[in-house]
Amino acid sequence: MADHLLSCQTSRQPPCQQAAGAGAIRRRADFELVPGPKLRARCPGASSVTRMLYHGNTRLVTLALCLVAVLGPFICTAAQAQPADEPPSLVETVRAYEMLEPWVRAMDVPPDAAGPEIVGACVTLRFEGRVIGIGTIFGGGARSLSDAARIAIASARNELPVTRDAMYEDRLRLAAQQVTISLEIAGPAIPFVAKQDADLLNGYSPGIHGVALRMGNLAAAVYPDEMLWTSQDVPSALRRLIAGVTGDRALAMRPIPEVVEGGKMTILRFRTRQVAQLKPGEEARLIQRGGKVIQSAQVRSMQALREWADGLGGFLIAQRDVGVYMPVNDTIRSAPSPLQRALRMYALVTYADVTQNQDRADRAREEASYDAEAIVSAWKDDEPVGAAVVSLLAVSLRSGVLDESDRALAIERTSGELTRLANDIESVPVPERPMLAWALAKLARYDEARTIMPVCRRAEHPGMLVGRMPWLGLAELELVGADGVPSAPALREMRDLMWQLQIQRADTDAASADLIGGVVFTRSLTTLPTWQVARPLAFMGPMLAEPSLTETGELPAEMAHMFDALRFLRQLSAGETEGHMYAAGGAWEWGVRPAPWDQTMPIEASAMTLICVCQTIEGLERLEARSAP
Repeated sequence: MADHLLSCQTSRQPPCQQAAGAGAIRRRADFELVPGPKLRARCPGASSVTRMLYHGNTRLVTLALCLVAVLGPFICTAAQAQPADEPPSLVETVRAYEMLEPWVRAMDVPPDAAGPEIVGACVTLRFEGRVIGIGTIFGGGARSLSDAARIAIASARNELPVTRDAMYEDRLRLAAQQVTISLEIAGPAIPFVAKQDADLLNGYSPGIHGVALRMGNLAAAVYPDEMLWTSQDVPSALRRLIAGVTGDRALAMRPIPEVVEGGKMTILRFRTRQVAQLKPGEEARLIQRGGKVIQSAQVRSMQALREWADGLGGFLIAQRDVGVYMPVNDTIRSAPSPLQRALRMYALVTYADVTQNQDRADRAREEASYDAEAIVSAWKDDEPVGAAVVSLLAVSLRSGVLDESDRALAIERTSGELTRLANDIESVPVPERPMLAWALAKLARYDEARTIMPVCRRAEHPGMLVGRMPWLGLAELELVGADGVPSAPALREMRDLMWQLQIQRADTDAASADLIGGVVFTRSLTTLPTWQVARPLAFMGPMLAEPSLTETGELPAEMAHMFDALRFLRQLSAGETEGHMYAAGGAWEWGVRPAPWDQTMPIEASAMTLICVCQTIEGLERLEARSAP
C-alpha cells in the first residue's frame, strides 16, 4: 500500500517530473506532497516504424547523419548569434508547413527542394493516429525541412496500407490525403554543461525543450514532440543520441557527463515552434507542449464543471479493469491495484449522485458495483486490501453498489474491519487514518470517528495535512458541530500555504502558461506541478461552504485561487488537441494525465479529479444555499 498514492513516505519522482521549466517556480515549499506510483510509458508496439525510432533504421539514420556531417558548425553559429533560445516565429513555421504539405500529399520531395534557413526540423506523419514516419534533421539550414520530409516520407511509403501493383503510386497519393502532419522547427541551440546526470535537467522544460548532441561536425537531436508521445526524459533521449552518433550502445549506458567529456561532445538544448493537423483534411494548428492552453472560462461556471464531470465520468466508465491506460497506442499498461479499483468505484458513486444525466448515472453505478465485486472477491481470497480500500468500500456500499444479498454480507464484513482498524489506529498508515475516520462518520458512527480524530489530526506542521486530503477535511465536515470545525485554524493555514505555492501568471513565461494554477508540493526547487493538486483541491469547494473555514469576505480571493487550480487540472484532461498524438478511436478523451508532458493515464488521476470536480459542484451548491436570503 505504501507505493500507492496515499503514501506519505519520501519518494523520488520520475526525471520528467523533476525538471525545471522556463519560468519555473523559485519558491521553497514548507511541506511536501509525495507523488503517486512511478508511471513510465513503454515503447509503442514494435512496428517497423517504432523499431526505426527506438532501435535505428540503418539506412535512414545514416542518411540523416551524413546530411548534417558538414553542417554542425551552423548550430553553434546560430547559438552565438542569438544566445536566447527563442523559437522561430509562427509566421516562419506556417510558411514552412505550407511548403511541406504538398510534398506529403504527393509522397515525394523534389530533388532540388529547399526550405527556409532554419536550425532544424522534425516532420511526423500519422495515419489513423499511428506514427508511420518521422524525419529529424538538426543543423541542416535551408536543407532541414526537405531532408526531414524526405526521411519521414520514405518511411510512410512503406507503412501506408497500400497494395503494391500497377496502381500503387495513385493509391499511395490517395492514402496520403488521410495522413496528418506535425511539423516542429528548431530555434537556436544553447550548449549546457552537466557534471552529473541530475544536472541534465537544469533549465530544461519537458515538452518545451528538445535536446541535441554534437560531436565535431556531426549533430543529432530528439525534438520535444517525440519526447512527449514516447514519454522520454532528457537522460534517455541523450543515451539514444550517444548510441546513434557513436554506434556504441554500451557507451551510452555510462554516466552521460563522463561520456560527453571523454568523447568531446557538446550537449545542446533548444526550443521549437510546432504546428499540427488534428484530423485529416483540417488546417494545421499551433501546438504548445502537445496541446493548447486551457482558459479560465472553461471551468468558471457550473455548466462547465458539469460538462467536465460528465466527460471524466464517461472516461472512467470505459476503463474497466484498467490500472494505467496508454492513449498513444490505445493499450492497457497494467491491471488495477485494489486501491485503484476502490478510487474508481467511489469516484463513479460520487459522480452518479451529482450528474444530471440519468443514463450515465446508471452506468456509473453498474461499473462501481463491478469494482466492488472484484474487491470483495479478492478480500475473500485473503488478499490484503488495506484501510483505504476498506473505507472507500464501506462508504460505497451504503450508496447501493452490489446486489442486495451480497451487499448485506459485505457491509457486515467492512463494519467489523472498520471497528478493528479503529481500535488499532496507531498501526494504520498515517495517510489512511483520516479515510477511516471519514468512513465511520459517513456511516453515522460518530463516536468512533471522534475517538480517532485526534490521531488523524496529529501533525508537526499544518502543511503536512495536505497529504491527508481530502479525507481529513471531509471527516471534519461530517463531524462539524455548533462551534464549527475544531481544527479550523490548522486547515486554514494549510490552505494559505497551498496558495502561496500556487503558480501565478507572473511566475511563468508564455511557454509555461499551461502550468498556471498548479501547485508545487515539494521542497525541491526543480519540480513542476502534477495531478496531485486534485487531492487537497477536492476539499477546497466544501471549505467555501463552511463559515468556520471561509468567512464571507474571504470568498472572492479563495474562489479565485480555487478556480485557477481547477484550470490547471482541466489542462491535464486530454482533449481534441492532445488527441493528435493518440490512437484513432481510442478511449482517451477527458482522461487525466499526470502532467502536461506525461501521456500516460493512471486511473487514480482521473478518479481523484472526478471526485474533486464533484465535491466542487456540491460545495458551490451549498455555498449558494448558505448565501440565499
